[in-house]
Amino acid sequence: MTSVRPDVADGEPVSDNDAIGLPVLYSPEAVAQALGLPSANWLEEAARQKRIPHTRIGRRLRFTRDQVDLAIQLYTIPQDTSEQHTQVRQRRTTATQKAQSRRLQARIPARMRKSALSQGHAAAGGEANL
Repeated sequence: MTSVRPDVADGEPVSDNDAIGLPVLYSPEAVAQALGLPSANWLEEAARQKRIPHTRIGRRLRFTRDQVDLAIQLYTIPQDTSEQHTQVRQRRTTATQKAQSRRLQARIPARMRKSALSQGHAAAGGEANL
């Protein structure tokens, strides 16, 4: 028996999986529309890179309600971020201070060191001959 479920945004026919205990699967287009995304491209790319939970049946990408909920939790930014920003600022300040306190000294290239040594010996040797 096939019926159109109201919770499937694109109106795809879905079998009554509840009667036999199977989860309801949603297409990327249905999930994108439900989440207010302009297209399903982000969902497909995130699933391909394994950044969000998903199900593949054959070559078809599908999502369960639990997977959509978990994906939303993964990309939720915590409300109380003021303390985190303070910690980040402190770490950046400390790193900046360390970088300023340690000045780097450029190395003289080997060919210049060798030529300076050979010129120094030639000059010293030349003075001895005079």
